[in-house]
Amino acid sequence: PVTTTHSAGWSRDATVAYNTLKFFAWGVALFILVLPTCLGKLKLVTELLGGHIWSPLAKLTYGAYLIHMLYPQALLTSTDATTPYYHTANTLGMWLVFTVGGDF
Repeated sequence: PVTTTHSAGWSRDATVAYNTLKFFAWGVALFILVLPTCLGKLKLVTELLGGHIWSPLAKLTYGAYLIHMLYPQALLTSTDATTPYYHTANTLGMWLVFTVGGDF
């Protein structure tokens, strides 16, 4: 997204430079961190990010990712004139599959 910085006191040129370079700078920073990790040079980062402590959080966030669109779908399908049983059963079935599937 484009950042507007008029209220921050930035000039137009500074805003354009920031919006142009922010994603490139982020990519370079990630490259500087990921490349040595992939080559096996940063063992501390590899051990920290690969630790078993992240497993419960990873399962929770993956489960939330899988079911996060069920609420808008249920909300939108409840307002149309089609048979509500199909949508309710379909939504509940997807919720069950995604919830159980998110735990593995």
